[in-house]
Amino acid sequence: MIIFNKLRENFKYAFYTIYVSILVFSILIGIVIGIFFSYKFDLPEIKQLENYKPSVVTEIFADDNTRIGEFYIERRKWVSYKDIPDNLKWAIISAEDSKFFKHFGIDIWGITRAAIKDILFHKLEGGSTITQQLAKNLFLTPEKSISRKIKEMILAFQIEKNYSKERIFTFYCNTIYLGHGNYGVEAASEYYFGKSVKDLTLDECALLAGLIKAPERFSPIKHPKRAKRRRNFVLRRMYELGYIVKNKNGRNVPDYFAYKSSLRKPIKVLKIHKNKTIAPYFVEWVRIYLSRRYPHKELYSGGLKIYTTLNVKLQVAAEKALRKGLRSYDERKGWRGHLRNIILEGKNIDTFKLPEWREYFSLKSGDFVYGLVLESDKESAIVEVGNYTASITLRDIKWTHYRKVNSVLHRGDIGYFEVISVDNTSNRLKLKLSQYPEVQGAFLAIDNKTGAIKAMVGGYDFEKSKFNRAMQAKRQTGSSFKPFVYTTALLNGYSPDDTILDKPFTIVTETGEEYSPENYDHKYKGLITLRQALAESRNVPAVRLGVMVGIERVIQTARKFGITAPLYPFPSTALGASEVPVYQMVSAYTVFPNEGVRAFPYFITRIEDSDGNILEKHEPLYTKVLPVRVSHEMISMLRGVVKYGTSVKAKVLNAEVAGKTGTTNNFTDTWFIGFNPSITAGVWVGFDEKKSLGDKETGSRDALPIWIDFMKVYLKDHGDEKFPADTDPGPRPHPVNSKGVGGVKGGKIIEENI
Repeated sequence: MIIFNKLRENFKYAFYTIYVSILVFSILIGIVIGIFFSYKFDLPEIKQLENYKPSVVTEIFADDNTRIGEFYIERRKWVSYKDIPDNLKWAIISAEDSKFFKHFGIDIWGITRAAIKDILFHKLEGGSTITQQLAKNLFLTPEKSISRKIKEMILAFQIEKNYSKERIFTFYCNTIYLGHGNYGVEAASEYYFGKSVKDLTLDECALLAGLIKAPERFSPIKHPKRAKRRRNFVLRRMYELGYIVKNKNGRNVPDYFAYKSSLRKPIKVLKIHKNKTIAPYFVEWVRIYLSRRYPHKELYSGGLKIYTTLNVKLQVAAEKALRKGLRSYDERKGWRGHLRNIILEGKNIDTFKLPEWREYFSLKSGDFVYGLVLESDKESAIVEVGNYTASITLRDIKWTHYRKVNSVLHRGDIGYFEVISVDNTSNRLKLKLSQYPEVQGAFLAIDNKTGAIKAMVGGYDFEKSKFNRAMQAKRQTGSSFKPFVYTTALLNGYSPDDTILDKPFTIVTETGEEYSPENYDHKYKGLITLRQALAESRNVPAVRLGVMVGIERVIQTARKFGITAPLYPFPSTALGASEVPVYQMVSAYTVFPNEGVRAFPYFITRIEDSDGNILEKHEPLYTKVLPVRVSHEMISMLRGVVKYGTSVKAKVLNAEVAGKTGTTNNFTDTWFIGFNPSITAGVWVGFDEKKSLGDKETGSRDALPIWIDFMKVYLKDHGDEKFPADTDPGPRPHPVNSKGVGGVKGGKIIEENI
């Protein structure tokens, strides 16, 4: 009986225990269900992922598909699952969610572990799976709260229900933030390592995966030691989980050597991330074009692909030539001095660091840097440039014409220097003193046959001045406009060997003003051929000829060549008194070597959307401007400018080239525009404020050397190109007497009515 009572009591206890447990469990389930439904209706639709379009970088490419620029709000490059290397997949899973391929979106043990830490240490801990992180990144705010965590779990569950693990992982890899403005593994890989994610090594994969937890804290650029510790933690996790393996006898075994060697590797990332865009003026011109045709969001977030006409090799040559030419002019004008001095500013020379020094990694010959003068005496100065030092001697300041180094450089000065050579072993530099030019310039090169712009430089330094002088500035063209006067004469029955009077004259304009043109050298040669007049850039014959054929006709000719800038029917227009953009002048000159046909200038070949659909496609457009005969006669005359005229310096190229210098009154603007059979390039040099460059600063002295330096590069691949046989300029012409005698055959004396 006693035993029966005990059994009944035990049964009753067990019954009540089970009942209470079921009741509590039911209540908990009810609470969970209640919470689920209370939040469910406040959550976004997971189906939004089907139409999810992340902000993707718009890229600009050169004619060989080299990337030359980017536009973006979030720097992201979308990458597919198959292009993510296995090492990176396992690195991310090891660092962030080792059970990713096993759980249903929520890691119960991970959440429990995090909850215990939250309770014990009163700190909201992670515990989020990759799917939960994706839910947070796409649909929720980054706030740390219980409410957000519950929403995150619900969303993660729904995502797992609707999408495969591979797709979830792909979304995740393309949306995570990895520091320094980079979103997604592809953009981060290019930023940190300068290569695509598919080319990453094991240690580089581990470093990227380690950034996910705290991108700024573990930045390999800002905190390399911290980044290395984090990378090695990821490598250890990978090895422990069996993800660092090699194939041996048909099966995977741990690869201890790969693991250990990766642990020992130093952190190597790109450290120069200032905007070093190739062709910054060109890229900005592309941006301006796009901004007028595409919505802001599509331009900066739509992942457009812009394919352009720019040639990288020629662009580098153009930038180098222009910068060299502008510095040459600036040094010729002497040392300006007035350097910034940090001692006078009250700063400590022993601890002072220039912000620019953070960018001075991998210096090379030809770079320009700012340096701090630590010591200076009559013979030399010691200069600090970041981690480098250099000794400046009298030879390095020779161009200043000072005979003592400490007359130019003083302790505490911040100087501007050209790097001559670099010794990375001893961290020593060989420097030459320079100074930042005040003068400006522009350069443009166009393919004659197609009109494709191959190089564009809008100024000395885009970072200092974004105004594009090649496309936006209008400057007086000087004598570079004269070919349109002579072309008009040839179109109206004259020939290169006809003669015209080089003698002072005065003309009364329609406004009643007297105008008396003068030659540059103030000398006059009497009767000379049109060929000689153009070759020697004589002003009086050009104005006389322009007036005789009619300035209005000259303007009409210029319009056919594509010059749309305002031109006025004044005699001085024959001498380039009107202001014309560089690109219009260069494009106009392409007509001569292109058999009288003008190919309209263009700089974009096609534009694609992020799916590869073509939005725009540009083909060359043409218009007939001149008869072939006239174009050949003008080539001949312009070749004469090089052979025996104002551009004889170009003979150093030892190639068939032609062109024309230009210099305006008071030496304010200097030009040279020249061509060979396949390309036309133009150079302008001057000050933005339209002041004189100085006495005898002509197109031949300032602009032509820049053109020559560019053409030296171009002619390496095009030096054998020939003009048509009938364009030979012949021997140097000479003045003739009143009967037309003087080494010229077939010419006639042009009758004058002025």
